Amino acid sequence: MVSSENGGRSREPRTTRAAMTWTAVVAALVVFILLIVFFIQNQDTVEVHFLGLTGPVPLGVALFIAAVAGGVLVAVAGAVRIIQLRAVARRATRTPPSGHAPRSGPASSSGPTPSGPASPPGPAGPSGPASPAGRTPPQDR
Repeated sequence: MVSSENGGRSREPRTTRAAMTWTAVVAALVVFILLIVFFIQNQDTVEVHFLGLTGPVPLGVALFIAAVAGGVLVAVAGAVRIIQLRAVARRATRTPPSGHAPRSGPASSSGPTPSGPASPPGPAGPSGPASPAGRTPPQDR
């Protein structure tokens, strides 16, 4: 019988922050090398027209600027959506779940209320439909 604490299986190496950083640096270097190759192979000058501006730009630079602009638009749209979702989540944590909403109105009043006896729960009590705050409107005396 194996008496080791991990059941006899070999331990897998843990991923550390240093390893993740090293992997990200290597990936970034590969991307930069590919960009340099892209710029070197696309040095032809093209005429670019944008918002009334016209000028010659190397093809590789023009395509790179277009790709970065597209990435910025996607990032802005994603950031707006994340902000919307966080606002919805924040509101959901502040409001109690449905069916458990606190009732509005005087909770600790002693004696009868000016509108008479308590009305049964529902949209309309003996004095008519409930007001938006959940209370019946006061009666005329």
